[in-house]
Amino acid sequence: MYEKAEHALIENNKQYAREVVRLEGEINGLEKKYRQRHIRRLERGICRPEADVIFTESLRNLERIGDHSDNIANSVLGNL
Repeated sequence: MYEKAEHALIENNKQYAREVVRLEGEINGLEKKYRQRHIRRLERGICRPEADVIFTESLRNLERIGDHSDNIANSVLGNL
C-alpha cells in the first residue's frame, strides 16, 4: 500500500491512488478484526498480557502507515 502511494505521488498516477484509497478501507477492517481477536486471546489466557502493548502498538502503527498512505493518495486525487 505504501509503495503504491509512493508511485502514485511520484508518477501522479491516479489509478495507484484509487487503489490505495480502496486498500485503506480494508486495512481499517483488518485492524478492528485483529484487535478483537487479540482481546479474545487475552480473555482466554492464550496470550500473555506482556505481549499486549507490543501487539496493539504494532497494529496501531501499521494502521497509521495506511492512514498516511491514504492521505498521500488523496492528495494525488485532489481530495485534500
